[in-house]
Amino acid sequence: MTLKGKRGALLGGAGLSAILLLAGAAPAFAEPWDDCRTRVVDARDHLDRAIHRHGVDSEQARRWRHEVEDARAWCWEHHHGWWDADAQRWRTDHW
Repeated sequence: MTLKGKRGALLGGAGLSAILLLAGAAPAFAEPWDDCRTRVVDARDHLDRAIHRHGVDSEQARRWRHEVEDARAWCWEHHHGWWDADAQRWRTDHW
């Protein structure tokens, strides 16, 4: 292989590596309310499981109801809104 061929292969390989690296990279930003929605949805999922496994009035369900309220309060403090997991939409009114 000539020097020109080696240089071309090296540059081509570097270019391909850069493309693959950038294509696999996640965006450096997230939607501002994603953290809020995640907190509320996770707490609601735990609440639903606790109700299913232990009953509506169980200690586990009460704990997760409190966690849902805390998640909504966190959203309100940071974003002046909260994720309504039942309606699958953002709310800007205080619950």
